[in-house]
Amino acid sequence: MSADELRTAVPPDQQVSSAISRIVGIGSSAGGLEALQVVLRQLQIGQAVAYVIAQHVSPSHRSLMAELLDKETPLVVTPAADGLQMLPEHVYVTPPNADVTIVGDRMRLSTPLQGHGPRPSIDALFLSLAAQWGERAIAVLLSGTGDDGTYGMREIHAMGGLTIAQTPESAKYPAMPAAAIRAGVTDLVLLPERIGEAIVSAINRPAEPTPTLPKPFLHRVVEQLRVSGAGDFSQYKSGTLLRQIARRMSVLQLDERRITSPTWPPIPRRVGCCATPSWSRSPPSGAIPMPGRRWPSSCSRAGRTLPGTGSCASGCRGAPRGRRPTRSP
Repeated sequence: MSADELRTAVPPDQQVSSAISRIVGIGSSAGGLEALQVVLRQLQIGQAVAYVIAQHVSPSHRSLMAELLDKETPLVVTPAADGLQMLPEHVYVTPPNADVTIVGDRMRLSTPLQGHGPRPSIDALFLSLAAQWGERAIAVLLSGTGDDGTYGMREIHAMGGLTIAQTPESAKYPAMPAAAIRAGVTDLVLLPERIGEAIVSAINRPAEPTPTLPKPFLHRVVEQLRVSGAGDFSQYKSGTLLRQIARRMSVLQLDERRITSPTWPPIPRRVGCCATPSWSRSPPSGAIPMPGRRWPSSCSRAGRTLPGTGSCASGCRGAPRGRRPTRSP
């Protein structure tokens, strides 16, 4: 699926009808099968959610993953197919030697370019979810080598979707989740046993009301972001900032009294609703190029984080390399 097709496709919130309300993309590589089995055991039926798995496999390998995972979950596990409309309570496994992208509520399979990174590309899946589903996308990154998935996860994080990485300590091969953690694009870093629970909780969570935070608190957020090197957000609309703060509060399970306390740690480390510059390096080979989107700081769009930006201060420009991300409370 080309970038042009992704940009011109009708997003799900403009479609007449769709049986699903959210899509969860799961990326894994070496050592990922065991983690996938644990995660799928925690998932529940009765939710209008579809799951798409991109697991690195050899192009010539006959994958038995769908059959193996089907034994672990009450959901229906089936191979992904080009043009297939996704259904709730289904888990779709990408076949070998194919990349999967999402357009609306349908999957598109394509043959990967020769010599362009691992297959299937986790970045390709995550980038399409960011473009098509925005804040209704959830990205999960499990055990594996390399850094596939970090670039796409950053886009989902920027658009307000939920991003989860497996704890490197629990991963058989920690490089892949560790790369996303170092980049500061993970909302939660969890053991596999807790990832499924976190997904279910996020799906069941009602929309966050805009918090009624005092103006001095907002000024304090903006000032600390400026001092930390994240940028000057004094011209952003207060409603945009408040909505992003509400999302971070919900993810981190914080209440207003706690974060407005004078003794609360520096705001950018925990609540930072900052809009940060997009990826600081070139996209990985094989990733779907996304359009450059730069808006003035006074602009807002239905409460979303500005495209090409992030909402976690741990990923801000100027943050020290290797800073530990915010982990779940």
